[in-house]
Amino acid sequence: MPSIYDYELGSYRDQLERLRESNPSAGTANLTHAALAHSNHLNLLLIGLCSLIEARLFELAEAQASAIKLGDVRGQGVKRLKCFLSRLGALEFGTLAQWAPFLALYEVRNSLVHSYGGLVLETQTEKVRNALAKLEFNEALVGGRRIRLTSDHLSRGLEIIRNLLTEIDQAAVGCGVGPPPASGRC
Repeated sequence: MPSIYDYELGSYRDQLERLRESNPSAGTANLTHAALAHSNHLNLLLIGLCSLIEARLFELAEAQASAIKLGDVRGQGVKRLKCFLSRLGALEFGTLAQWAPFLALYEVRNSLVHSYGGLVLETQTEKVRNALAKLEFNEALVGGRRIRLTSDHLSRGLEIIRNLLTEIDQAAVGCGVGPPPASGRC
């Protein structure tokens, strides 16, 4: 039976195809004015895709049988979940091939969420530029400060998220929603 993540990924894929078909400025790197809604929609899709990984890691964290609880770990978002799951030995993030590309996507996501919808603060441009370079999305930083993703960027992001969800599920066999395995370790 397909998981909620299969359903969500399919929905994102469908939405991306609709956007690709309706792109008012296909082939234009500087998506402004007429294509602003298109670009903002792509930004929102990236934010949503990243939340799928957060949700899956949260499910794994909640399924752990441990004296340590997620609330006992400081931090926020993905860093907190990684710290918790790593401490318990529930997931070895170093074995996940898509973890580093995801972290680069997550850096772009954070910039979109915390930097005025993609207008990168000057203090953050190097961090964002490095993340975009790791993803080979260099042309997405317009004027050195504005993130403008394309459908191709989102296709790559969707692939990273899909592959990482698969890797997480394979690495954490038996650790889905519900009780953890008898060993208490996922």
